[in-house]
Amino acid sequence: MKRLIAILFVIVIMFTLTCCSLNNPNSIVSGLAYQPGEWNKGTYNSAFLNTSIVLSGNWYSVSEKELAREKEVIIKESMEDTDATEEEVERGVEYELKIANETSQADLSIVHKDMDIIYSMAYSEEDIMNAYKQNMQNLSNDDMHIISMSSPQWVPLGENEYYMLEIEYSYQRTMTTYQRIYLRKIGTYMTTLTMSAIDKAEFNRLEDMFGPYIKQ
Repeated sequence: MKRLIAILFVIVIMFTLTCCSLNNPNSIVSGLAYQPGEWNKGTYNSAFLNTSIVLSGNWYSVSEKELAREKEVIIKESMEDTDATEEEVERGVEYELKIANETSQADLSIVHKDMDIIYSMAYSEEDIMNAYKQNMQNLSNDDMHIISMSSPQWVPLGENEYYMLEIEYSYQRTMTTYQRIYLRKIGTYMTTLTMSAIDKAEFNRLEDMFGPYIKQ
């Protein structure tokens, strides 16, 4: 199971490298400034995302130490396809949160990348998703291969709209796993929500945890 989780995380990292296959020189002006959300007991509240997430059942927030470790991997991999300095990449990557379910092994991560800082490119959710699909179609791994990919579509999540793609994988030819990628552009940031699960029913449970931002 740990091997499966590691592979799924590698796939998440691959998504952060998608922009290297885009070719759009239009510059953009930095807009909405990122502000992290806050946990209050089992509820995460983010004005930037215009979202609250209420944990239920066996869901929990992973430690800051794990978030920092995974962010380091994202930064390191992002350095391979940008002319930005490491300091700029560090400033342009925000790891909002990661939650996981200790029973079902499902998880959700939220990462923001400020493309104005890292790549100086204008882009849309459709641009990013199309490039990602092309990259994933070339994926080859002894442990995991893609069974199917859905057609991306706009879907509601809480009170916001995201551009979503669902992927079905076969793991070692014996287990089926799933991922959903949700994209939403916020100012100059591209926000990526990645849901991973063995049981597709977890997607519905995850989506039900999203609600409106709770103004303080």
